[in-house]
Amino acid sequence: MTPARKTTGRVAFVGSGPGDAGLLTVRAQELLTKAEVVVTDPDVPQAVLAMAAEGAEVRPAVGEAAEVAKDLTAEAKAGRLVLRLVAGDPLTTPAVVAEVQAVA
Repeated sequence: MTPARKTTGRVAFVGSGPGDAGLLTVRAQELLTKAEVVVTDPDVPQAVLAMAAEGAEVRPAVGEAAEVAKDLTAEAKAGRLVLRLVAGDPLTTPAVVAEVQAVA
């Protein structure tokens, strides 16, 4: 008998861009509409947040980068698709870069 594979989720980092939801990439839109958990910055435009999947848990990123990364990792280990939604370009913010490194 083959042992059951444990389902592992994943974490995706997406930038909301300059604010116009119509400027999100196709991949960003796809992830946003499929994510079960969306962890967001406070200044992500409401029009972008409105694209989240119905029933998705949308919550703010709280704490230092290590704390946010721990939260993202825990959700992924529980088998959920987690989207870390950042205002603007995620790789221009040192705290978000630290989150990326921590979950990698």
